[in-house]
Amino acid sequence: MFWSSKKETIIIWDTPFKESRNLILYSLVENKNGKLTLLFEDKTNTKYTIIFKRPQAYRRILEEYQTARYNVEQIKKPHRSFIVENSKWIFNLQTTEPLFKEFEKNVKQYMIFTSDEIIDVLSNIEPKIKTNRRNSR
Repeated sequence: MFWSSKKETIIIWDTPFKESRNLILYSLVENKNGKLTLLFEDKTNTKYTIIFKRPQAYRRILEEYQTARYNVEQIKKPHRSFIVENSKWIFNLQTTEPLFKEFEKNVKQYMIFTSDEIIDVLSNIEPKIKTNRRNSR
């Protein structure tokens, strides 16, 4: 595996759910055209749909095995959405996959923390986010 000398850091990604409590992933679906749809809900019954048009890659990871790589103090705050700067994942793909570096320009790593996992998505197109607040009875 190749590593960049630049330090991988996270910055807050300004989303409607960036400070949601108890964010839960309910659905992760990739359709035949490569569109990735993520459906989340928080404890206020607000649903968030995130649509990546054609992401280059994505992964779902148990949180316990991932957070040590990042600024833990920032993650302990109620933030749920981040962009990874100087992403080692992107650097590794650019180093080992010549076509990735040639054809996949301006790729960002988007990271979403739920209550028990992390969803990472590589995309050169910013996703669309829809919010739907469900009425409580």
